[in-house]
Amino acid sequence: MNSHKKRLVTPSLFAITVLLSMLLGLFQVPPASANDKMEANQLIEKAQLTLQNFMCDQNMGTFHKLIQKAQGVRRRRISVPIS
Repeated sequence: MNSHKKRLVTPSLFAITVLLSMLLGLFQVPPASANDKMEANQLIEKAQLTLQNFMCDQNMGTFHKLIQKAQGVRRRRISVPIS
């Protein structure tokens, strides 16, 4: 009888399989990235609405003067309704 058995998985085949599995794992994109982008966009929209509400409020005269001097505030013309 033949006492030599063929190995189905050689050490080099096993090493290549492990290496490929690790490489594929590196290129996966985390599933939360789309959710993070959506949350960031919602935060920006809330900030824009808040600024617009302040700019439209006639009782915020001091705020209107200070916002003209503010740095880091993206300035856009916002039409203020005349009462």
